[in-house]
Amino acid sequence: MNNGNCFQRRSGILLSLIFAVGLLCIVSMLVNGILKRDIFLEECRRIAWRTGTIPAIRGRIVDKTGNILVQTEICYGLKFVSVPENPERVRQIMRKVISVLGLKAAVEFPHRGIIREKLSPEECVLCKELLKICPELRLYPVFYRKYIPDHPLAGRFGTIRSPEEGVSVGISGIEEKYDSVLAGIPGRFAVMLDRHGEWVAGTVRIIYEPVHGQDAVIDPEKEKEELVQ
Repeated sequence: MNNGNCFQRRSGILLSLIFAVGLLCIVSMLVNGILKRDIFLEECRRIAWRTGTIPAIRGRIVDKTGNILVQTEICYGLKFVSVPENPERVRQIMRKVISVLGLKAAVEFPHRGIIREKLSPEECVLCKELLKICPELRLYPVFYRKYIPDHPLAGRFGTIRSPEEGVSVGISGIEEKYDSVLAGIPGRFAVMLDRHGEWVAGTVRIIYEPVHGQDAVIDPEKEKEELVQ
């Protein structure tokens, strides 16, 4: 009888412990699932949402009669979103790029993931099929300044530094002189990413719109006089 009572007592203690652990688990689930739900949701949103810059388009340089001397044009380039770790996969993609775009020579390993800049409209159309079979690739916008080559001030227009944080900066010539007018203010957007790092359709929202640069109206004769001086 003593042995039987001892067994029952031990069984009761064990069952009580199991019940207590189960009850704690249930309470923990309720606390985490209900009381801390908003905290977890906020953390998930913080991880899933990403923000990015909307570039501001630099203003034009025009003369007093309204002729456009310098303006920003937009084209598209092709690059890796993320370069595959497997070198053979990179070679496969590059061979496919050469085949689809009709390139004559093999393309070396892309610098900074950029395969080709300033695609022609025809090449952009061809890339539509390329992106379906190579999800590692993306088209990206390229902003560049177009100057009138045979204008008397062609050597005076100057140059700009590649856009940083959505803003291009004049570093010489007329571009630098009128930079405060030509440069705009970049915008900002937010987008949700899935577990693969891809944008979730329909989640892009504009935080604030970019303010594009204004036109700089110059007097070519005065600019030439300053150049001589």
